[in-house]
Amino acid sequence: MAVVLVRVDQRLLHGQVVEGWVPFLKADAVVVADDFSASDPLVGMAMTAACPARVKLSVQKVADVAVLAAAGKLPGSRTLVLVGSVAALGLLWKQGARATSVNVGNVPLGPGRKRVTPSVALSPEELAQLEEVAATGAQVEARAVPKEKPSDLRAMHEAVDT
Repeated sequence: MAVVLVRVDQRLLHGQVVEGWVPFLKADAVVVADDFSASDPLVGMAMTAACPARVKLSVQKVADVAVLAAAGKLPGSRTLVLVGSVAALGLLWKQGARATSVNVGNVPLGPGRKRVTPSVALSPEELAQLEEVAATGAQVEARAVPKEKPSDLRAMHEAVDT
């Protein structure tokens, strides 16, 4: 099992992921780490319907994914992990989950957040969490789809710190 990317996207599994990221990464598995989705059978059914048949899909609680990832027991040989927030990413990392690449794809504008890309807004605290992830050796970027030019942490700081 190799986690090829962890993506932060409030929408979790949707068209940009299915049509853009899965083929770009040549992912054979998608793991959705989200407590609400894991507890709602209708959400799980909708995600199963949206996921390509050739791709294994697993929808589990964040803490469960963290344990499985840290033990190297996630499905697939090229696995994409989706989380709904920077906080969920931080929880994965604190519990030992790792990947070489982290993509921040969609975080909506909200209180205390500044826009860093058209689809990503971050607070100083979220940016600090991303820095902690990067300190472990992961490359952290922000972009919605693979064809876009990525924004690195320096560019994210320029947007948030001003």
